Amino acid sequence: VTNFFNLFLPMRGGTVIRAVYLKRQHDFPYSKFLSTIGGWYIILFIVITSGALLSLVGLFLIDGFWNLTLTAIILGLLLILVILFSIPLEGLFSKFNFLDGRFRQVVIGWKVIRKDRRLVVYLFALNSMLAMIGVGMMYIVVLLFLTNINIIEIALLHLISSLSFFINITPASFGIYEGTLFIIGSIIALPAVVTITYALIYRFVSIVTIGLLFIVLGRKWYKQYINIRSE
Repeated sequence: VTNFFNLFLPMRGGTVIRAVYLKRQHDFPYSKFLSTIGGWYIILFIVITSGALLSLVGLFLIDGFWNLTLTAIILGLLLILVILFSIPLEGLFSKFNFLDGRFRQVVIGWKVIRKDRRLVVYLFALNSMLAMIGVGMMYIVVLLFLTNINIIEIALLHLISSLSFFINITPASFGIYEGTLFIIGSIIALPAVVTITYALIYRFVSIVTIGLLFIVLGRKWYKQYINIRSE
């Protein structure tokens, strides 16, 4: 449901809807929701950037390709994350109350999650598995239209372009995702037609998959909601 509404609402509006739903139906505080989602995003970010680095290594071993700019960007993002959450930075956004409050909640969420090692391992494993499934699905679908691209290139495109979803200014990061994709494609010397085809296939697969899941799960949840109301 969250991903479905993210297709139409900017600034991850689907996440806001989920927060409202949890608050109204389960009395789950907004502050705890923000902390939880913040901790989840930190782990997801680490998985994506680590996977992108491994993809670069794989591309170097297979094709002898290595791009220092791309490597520096990925390592720089990881370094910023380590600095933000390893060093006490209270008051970093003190001049901006809105940002300061959200940043504190994200830090709190990360500290709570990392205390539970089993949970951390589980979340890393889950996000890694989802990333691999995403790469595999895209590779299978893309092979139907393109033959001059390997799974390492697909992994690099899929993972790095996924970072654009952290900048969810537009609905489903439309435009931002495609722009990131073209930049990465040009860096690893993929033909423009390959990048364009990949972008179209990804959008089609995403919309169809999310739409079908929304219909199937939405009906199930609606029936449960009706049953609860009737009791």
